[in-house]
Amino acid sequence: MTDSEGRPDQPEHGDTQQPWSRVHVWHIQAVRDLLVLVAVIGVFWAGYAIRAVTVPLLVALMLAYLFEPVICWMVQHKSLKFSRPKAVGTLLATVGVVVIIVLALALPLIVGQTTQLISSIRDGTMQTRISRLDRYVPENMRDQFQSFVDWLPGTPPPTQI
Repeated sequence: MTDSEGRPDQPEHGDTQQPWSRVHVWHIQAVRDLLVLVAVIGVFWAGYAIRAVTVPLLVALMLAYLFEPVICWMVQHKSLKFSRPKAVGTLLATVGVVVIIVLALALPLIVGQTTQLISSIRDGTMQTRISRLDRYVPENMRDQFQSFVDWLPGTPPPTQI
């Protein structure tokens, strides 16, 4: 039935569905779900596409979030008498000094162990050490393990039968 202007009448007492001509696109659940899924995928793709910007930005936000309570404490503490820029500068200088000290202590160890690893690979002792692990390698990976051991420089170890 239609009214005097040609529009369909209101649905009858038990009929709650509207005719498709009067349904808005947003009323369709599948369309809403699809658009939300496309939006989520689009956000992740955009984040991946501009990762050169987003990664440093996220690191900066994380550091700001972590250091904000320390800076507030330094500014509000009466005996320190820091202004906010002075507190930020002090905190950055302290973190920089700690990073330099850690690098100064760790770098000689890293260089020494890397040099030792390279020399043991070149003289063949690494191949001997790694070939001893053969009995611990699962059966389905033995061929790959053996090809890796053969790839390393050095004299091949005697095979055990």
